[in-house]
Amino acid sequence: MEFVSQTLFSLVLLCLSTTAYAYGTGAPDTACNSMKPSHGVDALTTATPYKLQVSGSTYKPGQTITVTINGTEYKGFLLQAREPDTYKIVGTWLSPPNNTKLVACSGSNAVTHANNLLKTGLVYTWMAPQSDAPKKVVFQATVVKVKAEFWMNISSSEFQLDGATSGLKCSACVLFSLLTVSLIRSI
Repeated sequence: MEFVSQTLFSLVLLCLSTTAYAYGTGAPDTACNSMKPSHGVDALTTATPYKLQVSGSTYKPGQTITVTINGTEYKGFLLQAREPDTYKIVGTWLSPPNNTKLVACSGSNAVTHANNLLKTGLVYTWMAPQSDAPKKVVFQATVVKVKAEFWMNISSSEFQLDGATSGLKCSACVLFSLLTVSLIRSI
């Protein structure tokens, strides 16, 4: 009788416990917008042991850029390129390395883990949009060290579209040109 009571008690506790989902085969497309894993715990707020290393500082339409997640070994991740002002996911990730895969995210894509094996030093290749390339792009990642230890909002610096100038820079150029023409005419 005691065995039955303990078994029933254990089953009740199991049913009442909080469900935590882990995606050992990669982030689902439902995580694209928030980039938050459904692990049943909050992201760590301590300093992240991960940094995004990106080739170059500007880009051209159709150009490929490589991104590496540097730091300690990790099991899972979600990596995207976004417009910093609108958070729109942009560009296309190409040929993901072993143990990783692509995930469709609202007209673009992202790259995520394909299993929960430890990863380190993998290089991910992103291609900028051929048309309608945004003036700025930032790479963002969520990196999972183990199920209950992950960091969100890991960002690279902003990348400027090669040849794009801000309105302020353009206005200054026009003003300088007008002043120069005005000076030349007065001579």
